[in-house]
Amino acid sequence: MPVIFLYLFKLSLSLVIVYLFYRFVLQRLTFYNWNRFYLFAYTVLSFFIPFINITPVLERNEMVNNKALQFIPSITTLGSTNSEMPLQADSAVSFSLWDWALLLFGAGVLVMLTRMLMQLFSFRKIVNKATLISNDSVKLYQVNQSIIPFSFGNSIFINKQQHTEQELEEIISHEFVHIRQKHTIDIVWSELLCILNWYNPFVWLIRKSIRQNLEFIADDKVLQSGIDKKQYQYLLLKVTGNNHFSIASQFNFSSLKKRIAMMNKMKSANAQLIKFLFMLPLVAILLVAFRNNSTELTKLKKHRYSVSVDTPVKILSDTLPGDSKPYILEVLINKKGNDTTIVVRDKNKKEVKRMSIAEWNEKESYYENLYG
Repeated sequence: MPVIFLYLFKLSLSLVIVYLFYRFVLQRLTFYNWNRFYLFAYTVLSFFIPFINITPVLERNEMVNNKALQFIPSITTLGSTNSEMPLQADSAVSFSLWDWALLLFGAGVLVMLTRMLMQLFSFRKIVNKATLISNDSVKLYQVNQSIIPFSFGNSIFINKQQHTEQELEEIISHEFVHIRQKHTIDIVWSELLCILNWYNPFVWLIRKSIRQNLEFIADDKVLQSGIDKKQYQYLLLKVTGNNHFSIASQFNFSSLKKRIAMMNKMKSANAQLIKFLFMLPLVAILLVAFRNNSTELTKLKKHRYSVSVDTPVKILSDTLPGDSKPYILEVLINKKGNDTTIVVRDKNKKEVKRMSIAEWNEKESYYENLYG
């Protein structure tokens, strides 16, 4: 498997773990700001986890062959050369399946990027047509069309004709929370996640969770300011409708029922904050799964081979003490394919036997006894 797809696979797996942990452990808690930090920090961390190789640490502590760790499959093994697609004979003009997959991935990223640019262009059109009402610490715009109130960046967009003065006060209080806490950063990050991982359905669920949690934060702050809970919930029902600017943080979203339920939910006890630490063992499991533990190299390391750069294709060469005389074992890789060959030579470097690594693995004990 090409390196880029192995990385994308590891990244996708990391993001799946991030979402599932949030969905089944954290979502029902009322620690909304902690949840915000979790969703942002761990999705960012997921892009770096695939680069971390803990194999040297395991080797120093003699844990490479630990039975408990062996229960966790190595993702690198799953993506080893056994799963490579051989190149076509005329590789200059033909594409392998991996080439087509990379082309599809790039096309998807381009489509998603175009989608985001169109959303930003739509936002600029709204700003150009809107009337600036206030330009203090927050810009307040009047939009002369039927819209759902929303905020983006440092601006709030409303239609005064659609709401009473009291309703506008509550709406602006809600949107002001989004602006003061810079929720636009989270919104834009969730969109970038979808651009780079458009193929992963769990990333779209993360995007929804990020937006949903931001609304929980704003609702909680509004209610803490002393606004009547029932009155505020009736206002939410009144402004329910379709999105007009989907990239923005909106006053309404589809799971309004969930939003109201969270307002009526009893506050989580501080002791439940310990649940956030449960993610650390999952990260540790990911690091173990992402260790460099290729099947072929693992088998070869048992013989304590040393690396050689004598030729471009000879990757390993070592002298192995046999029962009566030493042998030299060379491991060769065909650069145009995925074939790996083992060559056994005597002490005078005369070739004794040549075989594929698959043949060696089938009779590993036999060849170990024969050659050392």
